[in-house]
Amino acid sequence: MTQGQTPEKTLQFWQDELRRAMEQTQVHSFGWPIGLVMTRPEYAPKPHPDGIRATILHKGSLFDYWALRTGRVFYLLKTLFEDQRSEGKIFVDTRIVRMAETLLCLSRLYRALHAGPEEKVVIRIQYTGLRGRILSTADPARIMEFDRVCVENETESWIKERLKNIEPKLVDLVHAAVSELCSLFDYFPLSKEQVVQPLVEKFLRENAERPTT
Repeated sequence: MTQGQTPEKTLQFWQDELRRAMEQTQVHSFGWPIGLVMTRPEYAPKPHPDGIRATILHKGSLFDYWALRTGRVFYLLKTLFEDQRSEGKIFVDTRIVRMAETLLCLSRLYRALHAGPEEKVVIRIQYTGLRGRILSTADPARIMEFDRVCVENETESWIKERLKNIEPKLVDLVHAAVSELCSLFDYFPLSKEQVVQPLVEKFLRENAERPTT
């Protein structure tokens, strides 16, 4: 779950402006993008007095709920990708790529909503339902040394960074956030140079913004 917000004195946007910003800044790289905008009436974002919201439930197991308020506050609640592949696990490589996607999406979204480069973005990340899960990897080429089980049920971490620094610092921000999660699995030491940096740099190459004409 992620929540981003800018300072209290912010611009206010109409609901159609919020929807266009969401459509234009999605990162299509990993399953359903963060803040998925669908056109099917039952899943499409709906306008509300305080912004827009979407609820998506697919085949009874995939769930996304997101909201973008007129004051530029974004909220996301979603099921874990891991539960589609292997029950009771957390994939460290998936968490790295998903975190990179979340930060890149928010960076582009706030720029589309006219946030200045010096504005500070505050992001809250929360995981629940962790107790008993095993740390693993989606890539079978990456083998964990032994089963690392989480005994805590939930965790929360925060990212506070100026908008202009999010993309240049993406490797460091992702490493810090995912390391907090991994440490709950028997102190797993997440290597920035060997694991996070290659995955994030590959992600950025695949999702570079195309120049507009």
